[in-house]
Amino acid sequence: MEHYFSENPKAAASERTFSALLRGNRLSFVSSGGVFSKSGIDKGTELLIEKCIMQDGWRVLDLGCGYGVVGVSIAKAFNVEVVMSDVNERALLLTGKNLERNGCTAKAIKSSGYDSLSDFKGMFDSILVNPPQKAGKKVCFRMIDDAPLFLKKRGFLQVVARPRHGGNSLAAEMQGVFGNCEKIAEKGNFAVYASMKK
Repeated sequence: MEHYFSENPKAAASERTFSALLRGNRLSFVSSGGVFSKSGIDKGTELLIEKCIMQDGWRVLDLGCGYGVVGVSIAKAFNVEVVMSDVNERALLLTGKNLERNGCTAKAIKSSGYDSLSDFKGMFDSILVNPPQKAGKKVCFRMIDDAPLFLKKRGFLQVVARPRHGGNSLAAEMQGVFGNCEKIAEKGNFAVYASMKK
């Protein structure tokens, strides 16, 4: 069965456009079949965008960027350098379109997890993740376990998840890896967890 975390999705690529108000900006996006949340922005992603810890001047990684909602929103709202990565080639194509639609610049890289990001070790102030929980715990845990290698000292890994559907185990993994984990936001069925590299 094909999922949005497939490298080359076979689902029909019929594109659709929609707009959303995110972090104070009205943004326009194009999505299509074969990518996560193709019909609009899911509540978890929206919560991550609105509540993540962020500062001007940071270098930020949108890990598993999909069609680029998080990275575009943060690039528009803050004076930051954004790197976006995804294994899904169609998602990266859409990311490029969405950066252009919204007048943003960012680096988009094809990568399964951190595999193609070795040039960025120790360089990010924040890594933002809406983990692909359908891909399984092993994939999601790796996004947490490898994060310290890519964060600066005092950099943040910020993860959104449903506490009752795997989020609590992700938070426990973050606590184990970083020695700290704080729930910084919660709305509806979603929570945003943050860990800081000491």
